[in-house]
Amino acid sequence: RDASGNMVDLLTLLRSLGSVTDVISNSSELVVTTNGTTKILTLNLGGYVTSTALTNALAAYTDTTALTTFLGAKQNTLTAGTGIAISGATISSTHTPIILQLDGTTQSGATTLNFVGNNASFASNVLNISRMAWQDALTLRYSNSASDKNLSQGSAGELLWNGLEVQLRQNAFHQINVVAPLTASGSNILTIDSLWKPSTVTVGTGIQAVASDANGTLQLNLTGTESRSQLKLIDSQNVVRSIVPSITGALTYNSSTLVDLTYLSSNFSTTASVNTSLAAKQPTLTTGAGTFLNGATISSYTLRWNGSSTPSVATAIQELHWDNYTMTETVNIGTGKIELTIGHPTDMATQTWANTQLALKANDAAVTTSFAGVQVQLAGKQDSLTASTGIFMNGSTISSYDLRWNTNATPTATIQC
Repeated sequence: RDASGNMVDLLTLLRSLGSVTDVISNSSELVVTTNGTTKILTLNLGGYVTSTALTNALAAYTDTTALTTFLGAKQNTLTAGTGIAISGATISSTHTPIILQLDGTTQSGATTLNFVGNNASFASNVLNISRMAWQDALTLRYSNSASDKNLSQGSAGELLWNGLEVQLRQNAFHQINVVAPLTASGSNILTIDSLWKPSTVTVGTGIQAVASDANGTLQLNLTGTESRSQLKLIDSQNVVRSIVPSITGALTYNSSTLVDLTYLSSNFSTTASVNTSLAAKQPTLTTGAGTFLNGATISSYTLRWNGSSTPSVATAIQELHWDNYTMTETVNIGTGKIELTIGHPTDMATQTWANTQLALKANDAAVTTSFAGVQVQLAGKQDSLTASTGIFMNGSTISSYDLRWNTNATPTATIQC
């Protein structure tokens, strides 16, 4: 060590001293011996170790800092309290150990006991646990799990027993009273009976009663043997009307006589009978040209000739026959009808021919004188005719106007006179 007490290298220290006249050692480890003028320094390190040896020796030890850290993680010295025993490094309870089980099965490794839904308080290191704050169901068991049933609350606040609603007192009858003919008896079991029995009902003529006291039913049937003076009926407006028989056997409804089948068959026909009768009738007729309908009488043109001559029997004439007359069938473009035009007799001389022939004859006086017999014949003939207004002569054919106007319009009724 130097003067300050610091460890220094010996050789370094000697060199720093300059001229050294003598060496004296105060340490037993440094021995100074003299050999002539030479001082021999011998260092005895027997009481020291090498760095390696020191490191190996200190490996089993720790320094103060590490020791403090290690000690900080250690349990302080324990003093056993009530119910606790300490033996060496083992601490144990002197109380009977508590075994945590769930439904009889030991819950190994459980470190926390949690009470769910309970009213509890913790004060002065004391945990107080009372009734549960709520329960979703209360399970009641009669014998085993198969008999378990839950008492729970429904979504509407109703009380349920195994899923079925339990009737509460405020929703139940507190007292049952009956009025006649009902009777009530019993205490724990209520029996309601009736004084009226269907079998006690009696009926009059025309009604049959079928009673069942067990079923509480009474069936009434009409036998048809009853009789009454009238039958009253009521409609939807509560108006009552009567059906009453008369002494003649007819029925009156609301004072109006009703018809029976005899009356109907005598005064009316069935649909089938009417259809048969209609099938034998003439359908409704519509008259055409030349026909006339008056009520049920149909007729046509009447026959009249030479002024006022008519058939002796009007219905005897069935056919009109023109003999040795010129007949022409033509189509009338205006009316679109086929017309039969009747001309003069086929053996009648035309006026032109007669005039021509008469011009070749003698005068009347000569003829009268010469042909007295012819005069007699001529006296029976028609005098020569001269056509006046509305009359047309064509040979021996005389005719008048056709009636037609507005091109194709004709009379709606046939012109007879």
